[in-house]
Amino acid sequence: MLGVMGYEPLLQKEFWRKAWNGTKRAFWILNIPLLCLACTTYLKKSRVESMYFFYGRELKTHRILQEETGDVRLSMLPLFYSQHWELSLISRNDISQDPIVYPERNYKYEYILFAGKEDLDQRVSVYRNIYPNIKRVYICEPSYTDRFLHWLNPINRSEYIEIWETGVTF
Repeated sequence: MLGVMGYEPLLQKEFWRKAWNGTKRAFWILNIPLLCLACTTYLKKSRVESMYFFYGRELKTHRILQEETGDVRLSMLPLFYSQHWELSLISRNDISQDPIVYPERNYKYEYILFAGKEDLDQRVSVYRNIYPNIKRVYICEPSYTDRFLHWLNPINRSEYIEIWETGVTF
């Protein structure tokens, strides 16, 4: 109440009334374009597209390997976009870990998601020894907004993902 009581006499003066009107105009002039930009922004594009790749695909096994031994660690991928809620995304994020992750279970993967560009050729060659028919089928680049936000704040992840098909027959 004291703030409103002090604010009302200020608006009676010509200078403060003009300043208040100018502030309101500046608010709308700056925020309407930013609102339009924010409404049409595609954030976390690579994560969404990596799961959308599996939309409508018939998967024999629902195990997919996330290879994260490079510079990027993937957060939980949005399974909603794949329409395969039963997908089992198995993560390999330590270079000392076995490339199959669970060798005792004898898992075979239909697809491998390579996260990040760091040492990508070396990481793919490890799996080329296990799956000789491995081939890249899709690349998921981060959006311009993702890269810009990463530039502003490096804690914000800008994820690059490549999807490779192993060529395993079941």
